[in-house]
Amino acid sequence: MAHFYIQLGEVRIAALRALSKIYSDQSFIPNLELFTGHFKDRMIGCVLDKETNVAVEAINLVTILAQYEGILTEEDTETVYNLMSDSNCRIRHAVSEFVRMQLLETAAEGIKG
Repeated sequence: MAHFYIQLGEVRIAALRALSKIYSDQSFIPNLELFTGHFKDRMIGCVLDKETNVAVEAINLVTILAQYEGILTEEDTETVYNLMSDSNCRIRHAVSEFVRMQLLETAAEGIKG
């Protein structure tokens, strides 16, 4: 996966799904710091993919990344939020899950603070 800029949609989907599984396991996160730093912009860029299936998988991955403090920037989050008005309902649905997770995290922080 040294070259994350992959042309075929099915391959991009498989790569994003594999990354989602890896990032879902918190024990891997410390070991992924360099990888994340190098490829995060490309992962975020995939949410804007012209192929709906790729964009949805990328949004799902970004939703997982959002669970970890310090990975996503405000700009990254805005990129996903801007898709709330996308014409495709599958993309809007995936974004709604991202927004829901963000709201739950904010509410949990409010309860702790």
